[in-house]
Amino acid sequence: MNLRPPNVSARHHVLSVVGISTILMLVFWMTQSAFAKDVITAGPSDNLQAIVDDLKPGDILSLRPGTYDQSFVVRTQGTRMNPIQICGEGKVEFSGLKKLDVQWTEVQPGVFQAPVKHPVCQLFDGSKMMIPARWPNMTFAQRWDNSKWPHASKESVYGTMVDSRLEESGLDFSGCIAVLNIGSWQTYRRMIQKHGRGSDRFTYPTDVDSRLHHAKHPSEIDRYCIYGEAALDAPYEWFFDHGKSVLKICLPEGVQPTDLDLASKENRLAILGNDCRHLHIRGINFVATTLRLVNAHFCKLSDIEIDFGSTIADPFGQNRPLQDQHLIGWSSRHWFGESSIDALTEIIGDDNHLTNIVARHSEGPILTVSGQRNQIQNCLFEDFDWQGLDYGFGIDLLAAAPVTVRHVTLDHCGGSEGLRLPNHGKSLVEYCHLHHCGLRQSDGAIIQASGADVAGTEIHHNWIHDHQAFHWGGNGIRGDDGSRGLLIHHNVVWNCNEKAIVVKGDHHQVFHNTCFDNPKIDILLPRNRLPSKTQELEKQNIHSQAVNNWSRVTGSWSWEKPELSPLGYSENNAPAHRNFLQDPGMFDFRPRVRSASSDANSSKPQENTSAISGSKPDLGAYEYAQMPWKAGYMKGR
Repeated sequence: MNLRPPNVSARHHVLSVVGISTILMLVFWMTQSAFAKDVITAGPSDNLQAIVDDLKPGDILSLRPGTYDQSFVVRTQGTRMNPIQICGEGKVEFSGLKKLDVQWTEVQPGVFQAPVKHPVCQLFDGSKMMIPARWPNMTFAQRWDNSKWPHASKESVYGTMVDSRLEESGLDFSGCIAVLNIGSWQTYRRMIQKHGRGSDRFTYPTDVDSRLHHAKHPSEIDRYCIYGEAALDAPYEWFFDHGKSVLKICLPEGVQPTDLDLASKENRLAILGNDCRHLHIRGINFVATTLRLVNAHFCKLSDIEIDFGSTIADPFGQNRPLQDQHLIGWSSRHWFGESSIDALTEIIGDDNHLTNIVARHSEGPILTVSGQRNQIQNCLFEDFDWQGLDYGFGIDLLAAAPVTVRHVTLDHCGGSEGLRLPNHGKSLVEYCHLHHCGLRQSDGAIIQASGADVAGTEIHHNWIHDHQAFHWGGNGIRGDDGSRGLLIHHNVVWNCNEKAIVVKGDHHQVFHNTCFDNPKIDILLPRNRLPSKTQELEKQNIHSQAVNNWSRVTGSWSWEKPELSPLGYSENNAPAHRNFLQDPGMFDFRPRVRSASSDANSSKPQENTSAISGSKPDLGAYEYAQMPWKAGYMKGR
């Protein structure tokens, strides 16, 4: 029997609905209040520094379309619920260039000079970068042309460069700067102390503490070029005289400097985030300038383009000690002890995310990241470090611990190491397309890691190809000295001069990789340490595994005879050939029907992480009947 009056039940129901509605409205109001934002709109003529100084948590600085020639520092901090946002609406461009308004004088046929107020480190004609006075002559379009880098002769020694082409040049390069790719993965800029017209050699300063004093590699693998006033002899080259503060330019017959749209780089850093928390920057382009975040945590950079970001401090000067430069924080350059570069695109801090970044044409490394748990996702980095400057890292993550790199494309890097992972922490590199590295240096790898503390680092589902080292070396993926516990699987690696995959040390797992068209070695898990590495394990890879690779697998260095299998567990590995692949030219690396790899191997759960078709997984990185996975930057994602 129901003793409750009908209206009581109804009233209770109504009150319940009203109560719930009130609570929901209260929650909605509180949420909206928590995310209440002030939107401040600014344009190129506004004082951005004053506006930024007044930003509070939750504020949005909306930048109107236009070209901005100013810079600012962000010192205020947002919160997780209320970040500070700086957003470009439409085409927003920060430019480091300033038009040259100078009086030109023709000092000899085709050579003009003008006094300038500021040092010139880069010169542009419109959007085109002009080449500093260089020998041998080179246009910007020829920056990857190896013929523009002369070889040293066998008579060369550390401190003296010998080459018959110096004599044939008919020039005296005394006082010029030689860019010396003589350190394998280290490049030095040194002043030429003594040369002379008709001489086949020049001398340069040496460092008694340098390992080059004891270098045993043949000198003829070394290469070099020269910058300086003596080389000012080709159209559209330029030279800046620091002592006289005079700019000189060489032009074709009939062309005047006033016919060009000349501008020099003056503002090397547009945005500096200093001691930031929860700062979001998106939708901004940087031309001949860049941005940095220092001591920044939980910050986000997205939908950003950077063109000609990093800068040589002085194209006509030698490397300088780090304390004389504007470097911030720790990077690989501290190992080198000196640098040519003093304007890096650099992120220092923890838990920062970089997404949809497109960066091109940096004279030095394209990106440097330090700190913990940073993520780099869906980014395109291309065409940079065409001199192979300094320590030879393209994306320098040495001081990041650990780091995640996902769907990144790296295309054309002069340094010997394209993606330099940290020596500690479980980093992750997945679905990346990294290629054409080591174009100005020897040794190195496209993905490089080393040391015992890299254990747990995973490198999987990547396309890696074309490490074209200047001479010796050239690896796709390398676990270098002392490395431990790398997990390397489902990668496709091809056309690397030396090795597709090499892992020194022990406790590595290398499985389901496809390697082909590597002229020397596909996969190497060396049994023995290198003779000079006496601090490393005498016997290597005793506990490592190499399973289900569609690749040649060996445990012997190229000079060791006979060739032996690795000391650890090695099973179901077989050589691959591009003819066995469906369409490698279009990045379809699945095996062909009834290929040698189909259902050819054993299946162990810990060795297979992808779906399979058939009774067993196929050898290599792809299954024949599965949709092929893609790697690299995805535009518009």
